[in-house]
Amino acid sequence: MLIIAIFTGCGSPAPMAAKMVDGGDGSSLSSEENASGGDGAESSADTVEVESGARSGNVDGTPIVLTTEAPGVEVYESDGVSLDVSNAAKGYCMIRYSGSCEKVRIVIDTPQGNRYNYLCPMDGTYHAYPFSEGNGNYNIQVCENISGTQYAAVLGQAINVTLESEGIAYLYPNIYVEFDDNTKAVAKGAEIAAGAADDLTVVSRVYHYVSENVKYDYDLAKNVGTDYQPVVDNTFTSCTGICFDYASLMAAMLRSQGIPTRLEIGYAKEQYHAWIGVYLKDIGWVDGLISFDGVDWTMMDPTLKSTGKDTVVEDYMHNKSNYYKIVFKY
Repeated sequence: MLIIAIFTGCGSPAPMAAKMVDGGDGSSLSSEENASGGDGAESSADTVEVESGARSGNVDGTPIVLTTEAPGVEVYESDGVSLDVSNAAKGYCMIRYSGSCEKVRIVIDTPQGNRYNYLCPMDGTYHAYPFSEGNGNYNIQVCENISGTQYAAVLGQAINVTLESEGIAYLYPNIYVEFDDNTKAVAKGAEIAAGAADDLTVVSRVYHYVSENVKYDYDLAKNVGTDYQPVVDNTFTSCTGICFDYASLMAAMLRSQGIPTRLEIGYAKEQYHAWIGVYLKDIGWVDGLISFDGVDWTMMDPTLKSTGKDTVVEDYMHNKSNYYKIVFKY
């Protein structure tokens, strides 16, 4: 088995975590602070047992686009908020906000004690949010802005999640990797993957396509806000973006090829980065295979593991593990 992590560096700030405090009237208020990632956020190569769509021969690259749904089987509602957890076993929940508040945040506390904070789209439609850290109890809060950085929870719900398979969440679209059958990047991914003999070839082709066609936007990196959200086809059509955009685009292309792909955010020493981890069945996991240092893309030869150059690989992996720290997974 092989996992590939594609590292993309940028100057974008860390997501904001919401620290909930008593509002005095039974409601919850929050003051924003920089996320620390909790006590379970250290980088690790945890094995994911999941079907990866591994290729046994040449394929035509036909997309495998899984669709997130809100079927209404298990729904929680309050004050313009709908939380549909009918497909929790598939690794996601669906949230829709149709209230009158101009700014709303979604806070998800994970079984590992980490806190994920999202800016809720105000379009009145459902969006998918991943259960990023496996099985266990998740606490979901939808909070309306009441003043400045203060928020009040209008819905709170604890959900016990048992996934169909550990990596299933990384095959579906979500709020940071949104795509469907009509996404232009998905069609390009199919074109790129056509004829590939195995998933590693697809990953390599996607890496070359993105690194050769998308230019890093240094101005955006300097000015990006904490609530920045990537849009896959915006990056694809403009051919520009920051690390978050690169990672989201590659994740969409690979997920739509049936390859579980995790968008990861964390620190390379003191700089904030986004990268992706890819699971390839029957090969293994390699963290940091493809990296972006803010200037250049590089790709380590994956055959190093099988050509007896163990010292090179061990030194590379040792240095990587001391350098990168994963904070969030999407």
